[in-house]
Amino acid sequence: MCPPLAVSRGTVRAVERRLDLALVVLLVAIVGPIVPWLTAHESSRYAFTAALTEQQRFEIDDYEPLLSRDLVRFDGHIYSDKAPGQPMLAVPVLAVAEALGADEATDHRREGNLGAWSISLVFSVLAGAVLLVVMRRNARRTESRRWAATAAIALAFGTMLLPMSSAMYAHVFVAMLGFSAWHLLSSPGDLRRRTLVAASLLSAIAVASEYPMAGVAAILTAYVLVREGWRRAALFVAPHVIAVCGVIAHSLHLYDRIGTGYSAKESAIQDSLQDSRLFPKPSFMVRIFFAEKGYMFTPIVIVGVVGLILNMRSKRRDLLVPALVALGFFLLQSSWSNPWGGETAGPRYMIPAMPFLVVAVARTLPSLVPSVRKVVIGLGMVSMGLALITMPMVLTGETLIVGHLRNIERFGLNPTLFTMAIGPLGWAVHLAVIALAVAGVRRAWPAPDSELGGSGTRTDLATAG
Repeated sequence: MCPPLAVSRGTVRAVERRLDLALVVLLVAIVGPIVPWLTAHESSRYAFTAALTEQQRFEIDDYEPLLSRDLVRFDGHIYSDKAPGQPMLAVPVLAVAEALGADEATDHRREGNLGAWSISLVFSVLAGAVLLVVMRRNARRTESRRWAATAAIALAFGTMLLPMSSAMYAHVFVAMLGFSAWHLLSSPGDLRRRTLVAASLLSAIAVASEYPMAGVAAILTAYVLVREGWRRAALFVAPHVIAVCGVIAHSLHLYDRIGTGYSAKESAIQDSLQDSRLFPKPSFMVRIFFAEKGYMFTPIVIVGVVGLILNMRSKRRDLLVPALVALGFFLLQSSWSNPWGGETAGPRYMIPAMPFLVVAVARTLPSLVPSVRKVVIGLGMVSMGLALITMPMVLTGETLIVGHLRNIERFGLNPTLFTMAIGPLGWAVHLAVIALAVAGVRRAWPAPDSELGGSGTRTDLATAG
């Protein structure tokens, strides 16, 4: 037996960075090449960005053939009903893509649209990759490296974060922003001013991109107030005030009123939406977990929720903020007009809450029987993997897995960069790329006997000679 080796902090950081890089490559390899069909929601966002890029205007009249429900008709023009943050940030991305040869949005192309794919690549795929790393690092603060990585992977690939990481929704983007803000604010030790400012900017961009993120911002503000006092809390709030003023200015410019795109829709639609939002429905609360598109198909979420409850019962308060965020989005989702937020592959309004479960998942997974643990993680990956490779929507009354298998029959598989280039053989290329990425993760994966513990700057590792 060789003597223990002293491992420097620099070596530990190198090991951590290698694992993070491998995880980023894995997610990009799986999700990045997919070029999904444009749904109604995505078309609205795409048209918003395209109008600013190609015509320097907010009106999306010339893109009407792409649109269906997610729009506002006002004063003889058509506008997107989406929050302005993410579509406006995407303007330079689309401009570069079109300069490199992507079709312009006025071509009204729904399938194989590389302009829309470029936006998804930056604001969904890469955002999802960053989120995966931040989840692992956040859980690593209190949990072992092995379980922190396992929990982050289970949430990234076994929940709606996976299919939404290829779609031009803003859910993964704001989930990354909101959780990154929490990761910065919850860092151990003194909270530096620049860290606070960075967290506030991330949170403010999230609010301007998805209005429900205002609830997360409020919870984070309360956290800063309790931890740092009112002066720091005021500093945290300042960028949010600027973001809200920008949203108000956008609304006044388009609709001559203070509100959102949703509030500018026809009164009958708006009345229905308002009624559905006000009251959480007990039946929806149950369906979100156990109905045809509920979390029983992505049970890692149930593991996280149980972990939050157990930690609250044990009077551990380090998960109080994640629990409040999860509860807030749960109440929002159960107050909507249906439990899913449309025909998506599950309750999509709860997606920004998924990363806040990572510590609870990392603490709960080791207590599960290994066979149960494999089923919990594997079932989510299968159901969400099917949602990734074909049309992600599921018709009313159909269940996950079965509905997506039928979607493969009805719509086929989503095109990818490889299949667009060389035809069906492209799937073999895609699988080969994924296999290489999986091998990279396996090489970087932490073995149980290499766990680093303690808070010192050096740790002895026992190694066999």
